[in-house]
Amino acid sequence: GGQFQPANGTCLDTRAGRMRPSEDARIADGDGVASSVLSSSAASVSSAGDEDDATGDAQVACDLQAVAELQKRVQDLRAPSRMPLDCATYERYLRANKWRVKKAESALRATVAWRASYGADEIRAPPHMEHIEHELETLKSVVPSFLDRRGRPLVLIDPARENSKSHVGHMAMTVYNMERALAYGRAAAREHGMQGTPSSPGIVFLFRWSHADKGVPHPSLRTLIAEAHMLQTHYPECLGAAVLLNAPSSAVNAWKALQRVMDPKSARKVLFLSTTSDADMAALSEMVDLSLLPHRFGGTADEPYRDARHYLDPEVDPLASTDSVRLRVEGADAASHLHHHHHPTSSSTDSGSTNERRTPSHREWTSDDADGRAAESASVAIAVEA
Repeated sequence: GGQFQPANGTCLDTRAGRMRPSEDARIADGDGVASSVLSSSAASVSSAGDEDDATGDAQVACDLQAVAELQKRVQDLRAPSRMPLDCATYERYLRANKWRVKKAESALRATVAWRASYGADEIRAPPHMEHIEHELETLKSVVPSFLDRRGRPLVLIDPARENSKSHVGHMAMTVYNMERALAYGRAAAREHGMQGTPSSPGIVFLFRWSHADKGVPHPSLRTLIAEAHMLQTHYPECLGAAVLLNAPSSAVNAWKALQRVMDPKSARKVLFLSTTSDADMAALSEMVDLSLLPHRFGGTADEPYRDARHYLDPEVDPLASTDSVRLRVEGADAASHLHHHHHPTSSSTDSGSTNERRTPSHREWTSDDADGRAAESASVAIAVEA
């Protein structure tokens, strides 16, 4: 009892942080070779005792019952083309509504209605695309075609390149970024047989400030509030992490006040780093392969896109075609890490050692695990079929 059986044959305990492979649970690695990645994860999870297991199993059973009830309540809904109504979606809406099924149902129905009225599933179509093309002329925010070391999509945001105060434009750009990032996340999950499974790792938002920010236009408070409301309402539980590079003191002070009223779990996902600090750059490197990250965000790579036309090119944009995204795994551990990202004790066994280390306290946000450990893994990159 207390298990969810997704299409790939893996029994997931969503709240206890355990994965139990069923007898035929196998995935394909980057070379297409079938491997039982999940079988090693069961052995790596430490037991806290029979009493704790019983409590955890009871909570899991309760949570999975809520997922099943929500699924039954919304079975009349037609799934949007870019928003699957699967267990991952149900769990996100339940978590966002404190596992209250009726509230989660109302929120999910509101999102489906909003997507239809706003046109989120046709975000590349007019009139949205005209606004997006203008907003992204400076590539002030991009969703790159690589993931972080935990298999999470990224949104790179550079306020110094702000070029607009348009409310409509900013809203369209935000929806576009979210849809593009989620498309990459789903591609990663699909490639490794994890589509529809709960406990999504979320999206990493990487902000970068510079002295050039002064004098550039900024969106109004009305726009910022509207964006925040839209993200909270229609993209709930999608925040994997927010990394602020070289943030000004005003932002740091505002954050100190804000975090007092924030949910502690969400607050732990926010991190301030400086590109002039070796320790901070080491923390960034643990999260993202710096050889893939552009120079302006602390990495060593060239800009991934020449201009907005290149970035929005249908041959590059995963939103241009539902079948255009192909995942490329760079390294043997990447597939395993997608499965292990929410485990209390995940480790790499590729070299025969655990490669496990304690994460310093100022970086504990990098994992929702109880003991704050972060496992090393290879980088994951997403390519688009030409």
